[in-house]
Amino acid sequence: MHHKNSIISILLMGGFLLAACESPQLPYPDEPVAAPPPPESGIPEFPWPPPRASATEVIPSELLKSKTGATSLRDVERRISKVLQENDYFESSYYAVPDGFALVTSIEQINDDGTPKEGLQRWSLKVPRLSEFTLSAYLRALVLAPTGYYRVIVFIVTPHPIVQSEAKVTPKEAGDWLRAGADRLPGSIGALDFSREGYACTALVYEFRRRTESDEPAILDPGNIPGRIHLVKAGLWEALTR
Repeated sequence: MHHKNSIISILLMGGFLLAACESPQLPYPDEPVAAPPPPESGIPEFPWPPPRASATEVIPSELLKSKTGATSLRDVERRISKVLQENDYFESSYYAVPDGFALVTSIEQINDDGTPKEGLQRWSLKVPRLSEFTLSAYLRALVLAPTGYYRVIVFIVTPHPIVQSEAKVTPKEAGDWLRAGADRLPGSIGALDFSREGYACTALVYEFRRRTESDEPAILDPGNIPGRIHLVKAGLWEALTR
């Protein structure tokens, strides 16, 4: 009887060891578990650090935060988009920046005081929609563009201080920003909390001038007027403060 019990014990022990070998090895409770990687935004990245702008303006956060509760980056994007559309900026493009996004406006023709040109003249160097864009068409528009001033505004929302690079953007590169960006803000970025400490929205204004018909448009560094005046003359500042 004793011999039979020993055999049963050995068989049971063997089964336990086999099950242990086949079971997945779990980490010890005190072992650190790696956090899952952050979700990919799925949209192109804006040049970082941004190229040197003609003028800048940090928009006060209270003009962008929701008055009814927490504010997400999606709320901020909707606020900026609404203000842009109220002032006839109907095309824009989105890029990822560190922990935030960049919203790029269309190229517009402006007067030397920063006010937009009247009517269709404002968009005489307007980049076509994504489905219609060709590089040759854009370059042809640059060659045929009238003399004067042009502007692209880039709104950057991020918790990180912006230190601009020494790189100077060309009109072609600025036109490519509208063409190559995304048509909407992805949820992984929009869900971020704008109320978190450090978040801010900075408007970078890239102002170009074509002095004569034989000259290529070139960026003004520094620009003719401050960033706040650009936003005021574009009608954006008044809309933000309402």
